[in-house]
Amino acid sequence: MVRILRHTGNRVQIQNYIDNTGVQVADVVIGLLQMEKVTPVWVNTRAAEPKFDYYCWRCMRRRRASLPRTRGGRRSCAGKR
Repeated sequence: MVRILRHTGNRVQIQNYIDNTGVQVADVVIGLLQMEKVTPVWVNTRAAEPKFDYYCWRCMRRRRASLPRTRGGRRSCAGKR
């Protein structure tokens, strides 16, 4: 799909999707509550605005970046709860 869209002149950004939505949601929630220090009221207000999904994606990426790496180079949630 990306190749078709690029071939037709569209600018495309690829996001790797791993079928583990629960972990992604948990990362967003922890990121919002612990890193961004926002309230549920703030989230409800912001969620109605355009591009809230982009904000959540960036929040999830910041959360994942804050995790220590395992020996295999992957991020681990151990000890960060």
